[in-house]
Amino acid sequence: MRVAIPLCDGQFSAHFGRSDAVALAEVDLEARTYDQVRTLERNSQGCDTMPSWLASLAVERVLAGGIGAGAIAGLGERGIAVTSGFDGAEAIDVLDQFVSDPDAAGRAPASCNHHDEPGHEHHHCKHH
Repeated sequence: MRVAIPLCDGQFSAHFGRSDAVALAEVDLEARTYDQVRTLERNSQGCDTMPSWLASLAVERVLAGGIGAGAIAGLGERGIAVTSGFDGAEAIDVLDQFVSDPDAAGRAPASCNHHDEPGHEHHHCKHH
């Protein structure tokens, strides 16, 4: 299974739509392993561009921290599953959580629905 993990400045991004890259990995859940981890930079920003781009990369699942309902719907329309609620500094941390216990990973979807609240930017990439 090909998975994508949102990144910001090379680190795991807690906010899917603000990521500037993704880590792609091939995951074998039966063997509880992953390999071929690579990073791809995004050409455009925003939650609305991610689903089509990830579909073009043959991604089957997104491993996210926080993700909005619109992004979840857009990914679902393209046959991409979402598991959210992850944390960690590196994409490898997220992959380790997922492959070690795929059923427990992301037990509660972390929906991002507070875009207009003060302080929301604490987990966004800062692009100049």
